[in-house]
Amino acid sequence: MHKLFVLFGAALLLMAQPPAFIIGHLTAVSRDRIEVRDGTGTHVLYSDTASRIWRGKDYHDFSVLHIGDEVWVTYSIDGASRQVVINLYANIAKVEGRITHVGGNGFQADENYRAPPESSYRRGLRQIVYDSGTEWEHSLPGDLKVGRDVFIMGLKLPSGELQATRITVYEDKRPVRMKPGTRVVDPNGVVH
Repeated sequence: MHKLFVLFGAALLLMAQPPAFIIGHLTAVSRDRIEVRDGTGTHVLYSDTASRIWRGKDYHDFSVLHIGDEVWVTYSIDGASRQVVINLYANIAKVEGRITHVGGNGFQADENYRAPPESSYRRGLRQIVYDSGTEWEHSLPGDLKVGRDVFIMGLKLPSGELQATRITVYEDKRPVRMKPGTRVVDPNGVVH
């Protein structure tokens, strides 16, 4: 009976563990198992039916991943002491900037144009592409105008372009199609 309580207690401790986090690059990929290398070494992780895999859109197994992908992973330890992925984001990027050129199914943004040159924020021009799967938040493709600010989430492509999955276009610190009277809170807490 004592062993049963010890095993039950150990199981509760494993379930109570908060999710852990890894950022690294994939060194091996199969449908339900990956290896991620970070600054501390190589980690073996597994998927289950609840695992959420994002690589431009949501998936539930590792078959869409490639060796070399940069990944951000939250995971938990299961009853067999395996690291099981909760959420995995592959090659995800965010770009904030000012639109400098618009053409076809894409545009160019001056990334972090307001950041001080001595800061560690990435600066420079980024090419953004979008398609019918791109979500527009309080914006539409016709709102892309040179000089407007833009916020983009998307998938980093090998070419260096960003495949946008979500775009918001701003004018005067507000999304261009936000309903009048809606309050906007800046990251620094200022309410507009």
